[in-house]
Amino acid sequence: MQTCIDGERWVRDTGEDDPGRNGGMPLNLRSWVELPILRSWIEAEVECLVFVRPGGSLAGPSAAGRFREMLHLLCFAYTTGRGRSAEILEACRCDPELRLVAGDFLPFVEELRSFRRQYRALLEELLKRLYLRAAASNQGSSRSEVSRGLEVYFGGRAKDFLNAARHLDSCDD
Repeated sequence: MQTCIDGERWVRDTGEDDPGRNGGMPLNLRSWVELPILRSWIEAEVECLVFVRPGGSLAGPSAAGRFREMLHLLCFAYTTGRGRSAEILEACRCDPELRLVAGDFLPFVEELRSFRRQYRALLEELLKRLYLRAAASNQGSSRSEVSRGLEVYFGGRAKDFLNAARHLDSCDD
């Protein structure tokens, strides 16, 4: 049950993520749920939580759409084990699943980093909610039936993942 870094992506030697024994490593939901379902969950969670108009670098006529695209892209990348911004951008070009999520939207590496910093709390909440959905799905229960302890646990895991992503990006500077 060792963890290692393969290239820049976090992986486990078993191919499965076990939330009870995965230590501080980011969760890769590919082994928990089919990717089309994960994409639909991300879309539902983003639409549920995002109801404000973004400001800053994403302000403008198409700001709300670009804001949602960035959330979809980062949530999908993060829930499938990609944390480094440069790796996410490369996967947008090469990985069929991430290309499907990104479509014509290809942000710059610095844009990804900046977005993660500016909207970190929102990303943490989205990741926590996605982890909870996956856990509930694997247990055959609804997300509302998941214990408060798991909610705290997955909130911590989301925070840890974003810290690791920030650290990986800082190594590129």
